[in-house]
Amino acid sequence: MLTHAPFQTSDLWLSAFLLSKGIRLIGTSRSDVKMIFEFADMGRGEEARREFLNGGLANVGQLRSAWNSLKTLIHESRHSPRTE
Repeated sequence: MLTHAPFQTSDLWLSAFLLSKGIRLIGTSRSDVKMIFEFADMGRGEEARREFLNGGLANVGQLRSAWNSLKTLIHESRHSPRTE
């Protein structure tokens, strides 16, 4: 069985696009200034990433919902205490 490594990015637009295409967000982490989003590849992640980079289309409602969800995650992470 072929398994795919999770995909990580700090690009908010790419992350929203991946979510709007049904790629599952499996985790987040943060550096000093950026949120890192980690997605389950499920074999479709790389294809969706290439689609995004080539100007792929997305449903506006789904893209907006994904964007808002990610912005909420970023906002909440800024106001929660760090555990290191």
